Amino acid sequence: MARMDWYYNFMKRHPNISLRRPEATSLNRVTAFNKEETEKFFSNLRELMLKYNFGPSSIYNVDETGISNVQRNSKILAPKGQKQVGKCISAERGSTTTVINAIPDESLKHFLLIGYNHESHISLEAYNYCRKNDIHLLTLPPHTSHRMQPLDLTFYSPLKNAYNKECESYMMNHPGQAITAFEIVGLFTKAFNRTANIEKAANGFKAAGIYPFNSGKFDELYIEPNQPTIEEPPRDLNQAETFTPRNTSVQSNIAAPDNCNIGSTST
Repeated sequence: MARMDWYYNFMKRHPNISLRRPEATSLNRVTAFNKEETEKFFSNLRELMLKYNFGPSSIYNVDETGISNVQRNSKILAPKGQKQVGKCISAERGSTTTVINAIPDESLKHFLLIGYNHESHISLEAYNYCRKNDIHLLTLPPHTSHRMQPLDLTFYSPLKNAYNKECESYMMNHPGQAITAFEIVGLFTKAFNRTANIEKAANGFKAAGIYPFNSGKFDELYIEPNQPTIEEPPRDLNQAETFTPRNTSVQSNIAAPDNCNIGSTST
């Protein structure tokens, strides 16, 4: 086993390497995010964009995420040596509130809608409505939202950080009061208005390879699960090949004396 001095010397020899804690990725996501599935998606996307002439203003993305009335704990300054540092939060266990960001259905006709392929996202009623109103549905491959969902890539993280700051600000300005469903709408609206912009939306579609269209966006990211190394069993000695020595000749560079009669005896 390598010792710590070997580790430190190794890190000095390779300054481009750093010790990192990897992000946990489920087995479903690792196996589902493969070249075959993504190629199917981009093939369907290319076909729809060419057939119906969908430009950037005609491509929409839909998804869902959760928000809670209990804010996440952020780091604070505290005296050194103090083992426990407390902070007041809204409740021990939070509740989930549904917030729907929607636009009037009369304003949109004939566009491409990209979303998740789970039945909770696309019901039969929603599917029939899209067919009736010339809305084309394109679903992402299962378990690939961490790579191919535009909202997950560039928008949800800044939104939740902004919402968490609004919750912290509310708790500081209203001591002794918990955040209820009545306050969530106002807090979420402030966070959404501060976060949502055209730049994040455009970067999300670009990061997913949707627009500008880039079917090779993830060529360097495909990861195949590690396969166990199976050692071959030892060969049966009874079935070992028989070794047959070859006929070899040895040549000598030592010459015999002129007066030496090989093969004769003196009497």
